[in-house]
Amino acid sequence: MIKNESLYDEKIINKSYDNEIIQKAKALRKSIAESITTTSEVKWNDISLQGGMFEKILERTPFADTENILQFNFLITQLATSSILQNKSYSIIDKIALYASVVEIGSREFIIPGTNKVVTHLVAAKENGYFFTPTSVAIRMVLESIDSVADPKLVLDPSMGVGVFLAYHALFNKKLEKIIGIEIDTSTSILATNLIKYVLDYVGNDRIKYEIINSDFFDYFEENRDIKADVVIMNPPYGNLKFLKSALTDKTTKANLDSDTTIQLEKRLREEKLSYSKRLRSYFYNFGITKGVLEYSKLFLVASFELINENGSITSITPMSWLGDEASFEFRKKIIGSGYLRTLWFIPERAKIFKGVNQPTVISIISKKSNSVIKIAEEVLKIEDYSEKMFVANLEQVKKISSTNLKFPKANSDDLKILSHFAQFTQIKDINYIHNVRGELDITKHRDYITPNKTKTRLIRGDHIEGRELLEAHLSKKDSFVKVNGFLREIQNSKKMKYFYESRIAIPQCTYLNKDKRLEAAIIPEKNIIGNSCNFISLYNTEDRESKQFYYWVFLNSSVAEWQFRAFSYNNHVSNNELAELHCIPFEDLGIELKLLLMSNQSLQNQEKDWYLLDSLIAKSLQIPKSDYKRILVSLNYDKIEKYMEVYNEINGKK
Repeated sequence: MIKNESLYDEKIINKSYDNEIIQKAKALRKSIAESITTTSEVKWNDISLQGGMFEKILERTPFADTENILQFNFLITQLATSSILQNKSYSIIDKIALYASVVEIGSREFIIPGTNKVVTHLVAAKENGYFFTPTSVAIRMVLESIDSVADPKLVLDPSMGVGVFLAYHALFNKKLEKIIGIEIDTSTSILATNLIKYVLDYVGNDRIKYEIINSDFFDYFEENRDIKADVVIMNPPYGNLKFLKSALTDKTTKANLDSDTTIQLEKRLREEKLSYSKRLRSYFYNFGITKGVLEYSKLFLVASFELINENGSITSITPMSWLGDEASFEFRKKIIGSGYLRTLWFIPERAKIFKGVNQPTVISIISKKSNSVIKIAEEVLKIEDYSEKMFVANLEQVKKISSTNLKFPKANSDDLKILSHFAQFTQIKDINYIHNVRGELDITKHRDYITPNKTKTRLIRGDHIEGRELLEAHLSKKDSFVKVNGFLREIQNSKKMKYFYESRIAIPQCTYLNKDKRLEAAIIPEKNIIGNSCNFISLYNTEDRESKQFYYWVFLNSSVAEWQFRAFSYNNHVSNNELAELHCIPFEDLGIELKLLLMSNQSLQNQEKDWYLLDSLIAKSLQIPKSDYKRILVSLNYDKIEKYMEVYNEINGKK
């Protein structure tokens, strides 16, 4: 905690500080719960739960006495937040941090009246994106947002929660004249108003005006497009706009309802989500982000860009996905292609910035003024160290590396040099005899052709491939054989049918971000069916097919391909486009020496192959300097790196 509010030291506002605040907030909630239960005249049963996030919990009745528990806990929140503001021993920074933590914890950790037992239920937090920004992150984002524009007079937060970003702007922004906060939850917007009023009174600046608006942001956006803010700062909700059954069945959200009521609730929620999604698609159709499933944070980014003025900026913390997924290409083309992206801080999943959020995030600053450089902080594990991770990248270099898709690489300055080196070589998509295709059997559409009974034809699923090998069918828990005659008749007019008769290289689509080896490729014998949980590469109807297939199989399993893929991968999948964009040397362009070394391993069993040699050959083919090859191996956490380097030196004629 900060003992002297007049002495602000950014260094002590770190993860330890955040954790201390959380523990103090939990202790305060428990203390107030005990006080309520021992004071007989305190009543909470008349507290309204309508029109807010608690209503979503109420309709699921997860507890034996849900309404009473929720009313009790909201009273705890009211009393706790009030006591924080009245406590003269807390610094103003501590007060804002504690205030937010008390409210956030109260959305998912419920104290049972009379028992002090704490029960976690995440339905409201998950559906509302109710994960507040830790103080250590929030303050740094606020300070960066202030520096990002010349006159940060009007500041807008479209998903304000209790208004932490706006509160810190009121403290640190000397040019602030007006703040606008939008919050969809009714009770939270009331609590935000109380905090903002207090902080504005604390700074003693009565010229700062404020608007706290209880509304869906997209409704506000549709009605207020003429608002042109100097700064938008936000931690928007994360997640896709589709109804997931886990919203009713997950252990942390499970409804305590009879089956008929559950079915009706599921139907209503599904219809509501579909209707809402359709409405947003109409809002954002012209922005190029409505392909596939909509995602909240991307929509917030796009809408916010429309709400800043020509000199304004957006500072946000979001999932990284918009920097690399195919659905966000049009937005990237506008932001990156025009030089509007100014700053990126890459925060990996293992940094655990948010409790309960298991995905990598990025803090970005986007402006409406074109810049030729981008400031990047690569792999920020401790937010207080972000400035030490910072380097400046040239926009044109990034564009060259990302080719036509404008994916932004997760890379530091040394990595960008390596990627620039790769960019001069051929991409898979430009090798005319390579067919890069998704598996021919749709596991949902063609499920009637899938059988547990052993037939002559295997169904190759993603979980059949591990590392570089095709596993036996029985090792999968799922049905793994095909009624082949019926299936072939079904697809007889499909262009994919021809691939059935030759061997192929299959690559599973699902590949978790924290997996040690994310690109896994196995050679699939002819006359097997590949499911749509895999992509495959076929060298259909080409000369020297077996040798070429072996080479590309080695390449796809190499450290070089893995490292390239990771630099541009932002989700748990491998797409055909991502495979197409990998840089390599076409087989026919390999020198005689490399081909001979490569082929010396072709006839060996997988477990007998010299992977030190094969991996080094791929590095040599791409003319990767020794230091860069070692850097690639180290970044991938390879075992026995010394052995790889020894072999690499041998084939390069070095001691």
